[in-house]
Amino acid sequence: MDLLPEIVRIRLTRQSEALCESRNANLPAELGKAQFDTLSDGVMFSKAHYLCDSMHVDYVSPVAKVTWVAELNRWRIYMPQSLDNSEKVVWVTYPFLPTSDELSIVLHELEKDPQESFWSA
Repeated sequence: MDLLPEIVRIRLTRQSEALCESRNANLPAELGKAQFDTLSDGVMFSKAHYLCDSMHVDYVSPVAKVTWVAELNRWRIYMPQSLDNSEKVVWVTYPFLPTSDELSIVLHELEKDPQESFWSA
């Protein structure tokens, strides 16, 4: 069940596509390409990693989640945190901009990554 109104979902999808296109511009595939998947309450961004001589994805690593928190009427950014080198991903709130009522502010923070918390890993 989708938790977002259709108009918000369309806006989120378009802005997420633009973010990924911007991040991927002039970036060699072996450095990883930004991509996203829709969730019922937001989107999850990840980085697809390629072998140097391949056009196929070797593995995908999670980068961030942006979700709508209805109780707060705000967007929230999460970042992945692994425990004990396990494959399981635990999502924690991004401490530098935990919530915002403006989607554009959240996505701008994620795209520019001023704290190097998302895309540099």
